[in-house]
Amino acid sequence: MAALTLSILCLISVFVFTEFGESLSVYSTTSTVTPMSKPFKHPNGPSTEEAKTASFDLDFLRNCIRIGETVVSCTRRHLHHVPSGIPVGTTRLNLTSNLFAVLGPKTFPRLYNLKFLDLSRNLITVIQPGSFRNIYSLTTLYLNHNSISAIPNGAFDGLASLEVLGLAYTRLSNLNSVGFLTPTLKSLNFTSFAGNGVTSCKLGNEFGNLKRLTFLDLAYNDIADLEYDCFASLKKSPVQTLDLSFNKIKVISQPVFWPFRNLSYLFLGGNKLDTKRLNTTFENLNSIETTSLRLSFYNSTFLAGVQRSTPLNSTFERLANLSITHLDLSHAGLQLLPESGLFSFFPRLESLILVGNNITNLPPMAFRGLGRLKTLDMSKNDHFLNVPRGSFVSLDNLTSLSLTLANGRSYIHGSVFFNLPRLRSLTISGPAGAHAVGTFTKFSLRGLSRLESLIVDWNDLPDVPSPALTAVKATLRKLSFLHGHISALKPGTFVGFDYLESLDFFFNKLSTLPKNAFDGLVNLTYLKLSQNFIRSIHKTAFSGLFKLKELYLENNNLCVKADIPFPPPFTALSSLISLHLDEQTLDCYAPGGIRSFPPDFFAGIASLKKLLLSGNDLRTMLYQEETSRPFANLTSLEVLYLSHNNFDAMTPLPFENLQNLTSLDLSFNKIPSIPTRLLESLPNLRKLELNSNRPLGKLPKDGFGILQNLEKLNLEDNPLQCTCEEEWFYDWVVSNKTKTLFNNLSNYGCVSPESLLHKTILDFDAEAQGCHDKTGIHLAISGALILAIFFVGAGIGYRNRWYIKYGCFVIKARFHGYQALRDENVQKKFDAFVSYNHHDRAWVMNELVPHLEEGGEEFRLCLDYRDFVPGAPITDNIVNAIYDSRKTVCLVTEEFLKSEWCEMEVQMATYRLFDEQVDVLILVFLEDIPDRALHRYHRLRRLMCKRTYLEWPKDPQGKALFWERLKDALKTGDRPPIENII
Repeated sequence: MAALTLSILCLISVFVFTEFGESLSVYSTTSTVTPMSKPFKHPNGPSTEEAKTASFDLDFLRNCIRIGETVVSCTRRHLHHVPSGIPVGTTRLNLTSNLFAVLGPKTFPRLYNLKFLDLSRNLITVIQPGSFRNIYSLTTLYLNHNSISAIPNGAFDGLASLEVLGLAYTRLSNLNSVGFLTPTLKSLNFTSFAGNGVTSCKLGNEFGNLKRLTFLDLAYNDIADLEYDCFASLKKSPVQTLDLSFNKIKVISQPVFWPFRNLSYLFLGGNKLDTKRLNTTFENLNSIETTSLRLSFYNSTFLAGVQRSTPLNSTFERLANLSITHLDLSHAGLQLLPESGLFSFFPRLESLILVGNNITNLPPMAFRGLGRLKTLDMSKNDHFLNVPRGSFVSLDNLTSLSLTLANGRSYIHGSVFFNLPRLRSLTISGPAGAHAVGTFTKFSLRGLSRLESLIVDWNDLPDVPSPALTAVKATLRKLSFLHGHISALKPGTFVGFDYLESLDFFFNKLSTLPKNAFDGLVNLTYLKLSQNFIRSIHKTAFSGLFKLKELYLENNNLCVKADIPFPPPFTALSSLISLHLDEQTLDCYAPGGIRSFPPDFFAGIASLKKLLLSGNDLRTMLYQEETSRPFANLTSLEVLYLSHNNFDAMTPLPFENLQNLTSLDLSFNKIPSIPTRLLESLPNLRKLELNSNRPLGKLPKDGFGILQNLEKLNLEDNPLQCTCEEEWFYDWVVSNKTKTLFNNLSNYGCVSPESLLHKTILDFDAEAQGCHDKTGIHLAISGALILAIFFVGAGIGYRNRWYIKYGCFVIKARFHGYQALRDENVQKKFDAFVSYNHHDRAWVMNELVPHLEEGGEEFRLCLDYRDFVPGAPITDNIVNAIYDSRKTVCLVTEEFLKSEWCEMEVQMATYRLFDEQVDVLILVFLEDIPDRALHRYHRLRRLMCKRTYLEWPKDPQGKALFWERLKDALKTGDRPPIENII
């Protein structure tokens, strides 16, 4: 009985040893690092020396979002430090709206590829010298909206490539003390000190270090006086743009701009210029030496006072010698234009912006002298009542004109644009929210022989003004009637519009698209009919639109259902690429206008690449198999939006033929699970949106690894089951082996188990959840072993005599404190036993044997096909081969990992290593092994991480070195035993 009990204990110990032997050996062995070896390296990842970067840090995943392969956003996360684990390849990093207070040399990790960094809206008060040395490749740095009152010299050391520096809305109010602008910033071309409370325009000499500065932003400060030498330090800088808008400047009393030789843009808007001293201001502006100046007085309102003085037409006389090409007088308080010509002093003017004034009328000669003017924008003059004939006389070169007419049914006089022979773009609108444009006469557009774009916004037109359009239909390429009252399209309306490419009826009152509604538009590529009341489409409504690529029909009243007759409406659109049918709002027997599709609804548009169907009620589409394949003929489809459709289940049927689909949006539905077959049918999918499917708790059984090309996955706001079954997802998310981007992992909430309630998938802990608890398995196997002993006693004992021997050795050693012994004087029969898979026998015979047994140094190899005893049990042959050899060489390939016998040979070699404390194991990789192939071989992975190994190289030079290193490994002796290991 005692013998039986001892046998049982021995067998149990063998099982425990088999499971945990390698982890015990960790403490009893150390790797011998020789010049021939290197740390284990995953084929697709970093070496073990870089283990911390082999997977994403949880700190990074909790606080940051990868927007692209090299773009990271960590905004609004209450961060005091930069999250650890930011990928070293990151080029853009957004850290706005956090709690950073102090920046120092250790604030940023080594992100040598980082080009863009935004630290705006933090609590930064201190920037220490050398704070950015670890990110020396920066080209753009924003520190706006912080509490920085001083910056020490050397703060920006190392930033030799910096081009953009934003220091707006900080407390840097003294620009005469800017020692931080060192010669290091030699590449800087843009800097902003806007909104800092600056009172003096005197710039420190350090600005002279900015040899490439082209844009200086000093807007929204408290500068009142502009002294003669304000900008003297910039005399050698190529400044082209100076923004002094929204300061407290009332008068420019001196020629302060003398240092600038390349000034092209000067912004003075928002300053309350003293009307009585305008002559002084303009006189000193006149001293600017430039060949082309864009001057902005946006929101200055100084002209509101000028109009009460006379003569108004002489206001800009002092600027006559200044080469102004662009003049912005938006929101300047201008109410009237004198007939003698307010702008006659700007003969070189090419662009005039008069947006948002109170102009009511245009006198005949208002723009006299502007023969070079190309752009005139008079939009948002909401009280503009009249556009009489002759208003635009002398504007022969005008190409773009924008007008806003006063509220009410405004009238466009005939031939009002007759003097604009080069006009290409015309925009006429009423005030926002008011339908002002009411009448076009037959001659309203006469003379516009080159007009290409006509936009009529906020109009009160009852239908398309065909008689007026006759004058321009031969040249028009873009025609838009926005926010209007057009309720019907008459057949033949567009006959003769041979060159029209874009037609827009956004937000009108169309209710039906009749037969041949767009006949004649043979070159139309863009058609927008959004936000109408369209309920029916005649089957020939789109006939003739052979080149149409984009069709917008969203937010209409289409009622589409499989059992309601609806002839295929798109059969003529053979070139259509994008179709918008989302949010059909009519109550069509149930919420949502589209519930399912009649047969062949999408016939004729096989070239379609993008289809939007969000905001309908397509759940019933899946209730019957015959309506579940509406997209069967859309084999070119790449993008499909199906969000907000009340889906309460999902099947693979709608996606069976969509092999080219790259983006699928199923968000905001009620889908409880995603079938694996659905994913299998979309091999090219790159983007998958599954967020806000409240019942979606269980993820696909086989994971998302099926989607080999997946780049972006959104599972936000779903009740995830964070159980052991989903451990694969946690590993996949944390792993750095996937190129998939995840939306805001901090919103991947768990609803089970209870311990993770109100927490996220990132809080999942496999060990804490007991996912790796093998107690039950161990007890079951132990019980099975005991029963096996009773029934097959002697046979089991004989076949497993080596296992029993090791088990008994372990137990005896634990009871008596024995040490492992070995006889160093015993001569082994072989130098090495070669463990390999039969698929690699050719390599053994053609490469290994000739180099080791037939070379100058002859090694004795134990090979199964030659040295195993015929007829003996294979386990005996393996054990004897291992113990009759000084070393065991394992030739690792993917086939090797699949072989149970090879696995046993590795186990037995490990047992000997544990038993005798000798360095017997040599690992040789004949091919790259993907990490996924090693995932289930825990024992081998642990060995690789603790021991050295060799790789079979592909180049001839490497092969010679390989054989030398392998021979050196075979020559190494056993390591001395480690004391008291058991």
